[in-house]
Amino acid sequence: MVAATCVYEGTASEVAAQEAKLNAIAAKFGGLSGGEKNGKYGYRLTFAIAYLRDLGLEFSIMGESFETSVPWDRVLVLCQNVKEVIKRVGKANGLILPCLASCRFFFSLFFSVFFFQISQDTL
Repeated sequence: MVAATCVYEGTASEVAAQEAKLNAIAAKFGGLSGGEKNGKYGYRLTFAIAYLRDLGLEFSIMGESFETSVPWDRVLVLCQNVKEVIKRVGKANGLILPCLASCRFFFSLFFSVFFFQISQDTL
């Protein structure tokens, strides 16, 4: 699954034309528009990630995100390599449950990493 948050600039008619063109391209490949309201929500969520991390720590869930830039022809390799390292290091440091790692693409590339840790005492 791929999700994109797009911001259009220009006059109302220019924005409508840009949106129609992008929606047509997305539809050609089975995509759909989530609408303006969901786009705004997703954009605001970007700024809440750090607070979600802090909340998760209270429940023994560690999450982190970071960003980088990479040429488009190296994106897939970068994602695969980062996910592999995250999983390997998590396991080497005693995580009981596997790590969840995902990639999000904006103008730069964000990685979100979640570590779920359950102590032996709770099992």
